[in-house]
Amino acid sequence: MANYELRSTQSRGSFRVSGPLTKVGRATDNGVVLNDPTISRYHLNFYVRDDGSLVIENAGAQSGFLLNGQPASGPSLANHGDRLAFGALEYVVVRDGMPLATPSAPPRAATNIGGVPLYEAASKVRVSSSSARPKVYALLALAIGAIVYLGKRGDDTARTPSSVSDFVEGGLASPIDSEGYRGDRKAPLSQTEIEAEGYFRAGMRDLHNANYTRALQFFQQARTKNPGHAEATYYIEQTETQLRAQLDALLKDANRSFSFLQYTRAKIQAVRVLTILADQIPAYSRKLASEAMARPTDQPAPTHEESLIRIDCKLTKDAEACGRAIRLIKESRNRLGEENELR
Repeated sequence: MANYELRSTQSRGSFRVSGPLTKVGRATDNGVVLNDPTISRYHLNFYVRDDGSLVIENAGAQSGFLLNGQPASGPSLANHGDRLAFGALEYVVVRDGMPLATPSAPPRAATNIGGVPLYEAASKVRVSSSSARPKVYALLALAIGAIVYLGKRGDDTARTPSSVSDFVEGGLASPIDSEGYRGDRKAPLSQTEIEAEGYFRAGMRDLHNANYTRALQFFQQARTKNPGHAEATYYIEQTETQLRAQLDALLKDANRSFSFLQYTRAKIQAVRVLTILADQIPAYSRKLASEAMARPTDQPAPTHEESLIRIDCKLTKDAEACGRAIRLIKESRNRLGEENELR
């Protein structure tokens, strides 16, 4: 997995992004804590994908972030050399092992994971300087007045704040307060985390119902969406163990049935094994559907059993179990007669 460093362009240090998920904000339970009053308690999430790419997402801050000077509202792909700004802070994205050179071309547009521009260039948004300047002065005057007022409140209570952030963290913020300055609360979930949690809960339902194949698929989708979802990673391992035990039990039962001359039951159990293995092959059901569409109308459709025994065991996650199940089906059919097939 790739590692990244976010280097400040304002001589304010740097921080590293080295895991699948790194949370950044003022709150102390973030992976990276930045004590700056211009950013929210939970401001950004950084995701390092399995392919080494870096995705940045707003974690719930009202002000969001800028990538190469342009605002982004969704998960955005960041490349080596890109500039990231949030609050009053600005950083350059540096991937380990790659030299950082001054770009000769203008910064690229902020893009989502699919590579589609999210907004037009910020330079296209024209604002009259004469109309904007009074608003800026008014905001500055309001901020200075609030600081003076809060300082007097602090003196009356024998409290000496060390900085503006000390006022904010101490709960003395103005009633007109931003999202980032609220009191302690549960960390908000970003869009990516919400979607991953939905996949995870669906996986837990299927796991509870012993539908291990579907549960495994949902857990894998949750981890793909949010690589930092520790519970999804844990339950992937647990579900794979349960699935392995289920396959072993089905094969053991099929062999026992065959030895007791219960050939139909042996076939049923072997078909269940192949069904589980086939469900783990990506797009296998679509492949069967396309073959059915291409078949001449006068040719009878193959039975479910016939479709399964033609499966390529090399494509499955357990080629040995696949081969054993196919042999059991064929041997049972020889005992019963070729016309005896499960439909």
